[in-house]
Amino acid sequence: MNRKAFIPFLLLIFSFSCIVAQNFEGRIIDENQQPIIGSLVLIKETYQGVACNEKGEFQLNLTPGVYTIDFRCLGYTTITEKISIENNDKVTRNIVLKENPVLLEEVLIIGDEDPAYEIMRKTIDKAPYHQSIIKKYRAECYVKGNMELTKIGFLVNNMVNIDGAKPSDFKKHLFIQESFSEIEYKAPDQYDQNVIAFNSTIPDNFNPKQVIPLATSSLYLPRFSIHISPLNPDAFTYYRFQYEGYSEEKNDVINKIKVIPKVNDPELLEGYLYIADTSWNIRYADLKSNILGIEQHIIITYDNLGGIAYMPTTFSNKVSGKVLDAEGYFNYYASIKYLDFEKNDSIDYDEVKQEVIVTHKNLRKSLEINWEDFYRVKSDSLAMKRDSVFWENIRNTPLSSREIDSYQTKDSLQKHFDSVKKHPKKSNFKPIDLLMGGTLGGDSTLFTFTHGGIPGILREYNFVDGFGWGYKFSLSTPIKQKNRLTITPEMYYASARKSMVWKTDVKYDYSPLRLGQLIVSAGNTTTDFNPNGVNRQDNAMSSFLWGRNAIMFYRNQFFKITNDIDLSHALRFSTQLKWADRSPLQNNKDYSFFKGTKKIVPNRIDDKHTDLLSYALSIQYTPRYYYSIVGGEKRYVYASSPTFSLRYSEAFSSLKENNARFRMLEGTIYHELKTDLFSTIAYQINIGAFLGANNKMNLADYKHFDATGDIMLIAKTPFKSLMLLDPYIASTNKYWVYSHFNYRSKYILLTRIPFLQGKFLNETLHFKYLFTPQKKNYMELGYSIDLIKSFAAGLHWSFNNFKFESFDARFSIKMDFFNSFR
Repeated sequence: MNRKAFIPFLLLIFSFSCIVAQNFEGRIIDENQQPIIGSLVLIKETYQGVACNEKGEFQLNLTPGVYTIDFRCLGYTTITEKISIENNDKVTRNIVLKENPVLLEEVLIIGDEDPAYEIMRKTIDKAPYHQSIIKKYRAECYVKGNMELTKIGFLVNNMVNIDGAKPSDFKKHLFIQESFSEIEYKAPDQYDQNVIAFNSTIPDNFNPKQVIPLATSSLYLPRFSIHISPLNPDAFTYYRFQYEGYSEEKNDVINKIKVIPKVNDPELLEGYLYIADTSWNIRYADLKSNILGIEQHIIITYDNLGGIAYMPTTFSNKVSGKVLDAEGYFNYYASIKYLDFEKNDSIDYDEVKQEVIVTHKNLRKSLEINWEDFYRVKSDSLAMKRDSVFWENIRNTPLSSREIDSYQTKDSLQKHFDSVKKHPKKSNFKPIDLLMGGTLGGDSTLFTFTHGGIPGILREYNFVDGFGWGYKFSLSTPIKQKNRLTITPEMYYASARKSMVWKTDVKYDYSPLRLGQLIVSAGNTTTDFNPNGVNRQDNAMSSFLWGRNAIMFYRNQFFKITNDIDLSHALRFSTQLKWADRSPLQNNKDYSFFKGTKKIVPNRIDDKHTDLLSYALSIQYTPRYYYSIVGGEKRYVYASSPTFSLRYSEAFSSLKENNARFRMLEGTIYHELKTDLFSTIAYQINIGAFLGANNKMNLADYKHFDATGDIMLIAKTPFKSLMLLDPYIASTNKYWVYSHFNYRSKYILLTRIPFLQGKFLNETLHFKYLFTPQKKNYMELGYSIDLIKSFAAGLHWSFNNFKFESFDARFSIKMDFFNSFR
């Protein structure tokens, strides 16, 4: 027998021996001799649950002794048997379960309310107790996952590349991963997983630490994985409940409660909860969700650990769906055997409140998020070397014929994968990047080169410069450990002015734990008087197509040094020193594609106080800013408090006579907070003034605001921009108050229409207020609907001094590509 045939032969023998070596096996069927899907076996003495496969089969290895076994399934009468396991004996049980009809008699109706609501109120009230009843435990866990790509279309096959292999290389191959681990749990949410055995047919899946993790989410918590739990304290806001009867299980009455989401949202679940009377704990959960066509079916079985303490013993999750033109499925199954546990005697069943539920999040005093505080995985050195005898003893669900085939073809598939995958690349550069832009090099190379390709050659079009032809690229290199130097030059020819426009940025990233950044910039550019206003690409499109210009330009020859660094955690200090020589420009071009729509505005001229020598100091502080350390670098994650900032800038005398002189001070507060699980409020208040004399200023030195003018399609978002205000009319050299308030929710108006639900759409109500001497009591009200803040459409109303001024629609696209090559 040659080597190629020998390995599959061994796998076949091992798989066969695994089946025959178990000392307790059997099958659960119904009265029509059909397997009962979802049936399971519970061993009382070992606190262990075993789910049957699709044929109703189960198998496990028990040490000699007498065991009390429950054979059960939802909707069927449980059968309890005592079995005796003796040395070298194999016990087989073929169990026939009878249907257990759900009873509806003697249901007490209180008013018009469905009795499910009273049951759920009691269950939600006791959820903290059942979540906290176990202080710690140690358990063995067998996990099996299998997955298959059943369909791969042209689009996905050409979009996805796995080290040179295409998704079609894996089409209709069933992949399986099995693991056997010891789990240690310590309240409130710390898990330590030690992988004792690991086996996988997934190509390159050789690391036991890449094991499919144990499902640690709990329905008793407000969040169940990514979903809002039906036992959330605010569950009645998101769910309806329907009583569908009860069944009797030994001495307990089990209520069947239908869970119905009020809206079709991916975060909500639907299905059934089976809840015990008097103890108000979950005995079974049968729940489903749908995330943009990805369907998920979760079944959890709970078993008694003494008293009214019930814990999950089996967990299954079946996921299937379609993404673009690819289809597939993933099945997850876990069987848990509790070795020992300790109950929490400090909580009282009758007095427990929702506040009892605690997690590391609300216990954490440190702002550092270390993911290993919650879930740590380590592996036994022999995890990949376990022989068939070991797997015989721990695998409690028989392998299907296709799973056996998967093990048989494991080596040949890995060999095929090795033959098509490319050698590890130091760059993700592709030939198409020469045309469309891309990156050459990476973290492991001495230099990294990034360029804009053909799209970057034409910078923009405006009536001052005409077409801007040129190029921009960046070159970066690591310096010492974690520090990096990046040089970004750009040079363009302004065709209408017949002159060169250039700029160079030299950026040095240092002190990665303090996010230090030093930037030296110099250039001779065409600059907008209002750098916060209309997007340059919006102006280019409007000018070229319709002959309508929204930006006023000046020539800016400058040199600038900026340094940012964290003085301490979330306390960021910035300094800037700037020299500039500004000069006026005029329109030199009037071409537009549509001649009849021209409305060209002459470029604004300001030839006063054109010389600038200034400095700026700013400090920003966020009291509760959580962060993590990744690869030796600090990364801010989220803030639970407002961000406060203060900025002072001053222009002072230089050697030239026409210099600007001013002093400016401004303060800002920004905060974003959740009002409920679907909604957030974000607000910002900015107040400032120029101190002392303000008669020696250029228009470029004024305080300008984020305003988009009358352009309907913009590359900005409606959350901060003034959508109907001219970008220069409110600019001031005196004082100002500017604020914006956004209430953003998944469901306000249009998204309550069923076919718009579950599409990652959000709606926002906008309120913006601006007060300057030039524009007193200017307000905007707005409504917009957006897709993950990247695409938005909205209606906006403006009011000047509390009187209606205008109304218009706006469409916005977040164009990071354009911004990166501006």
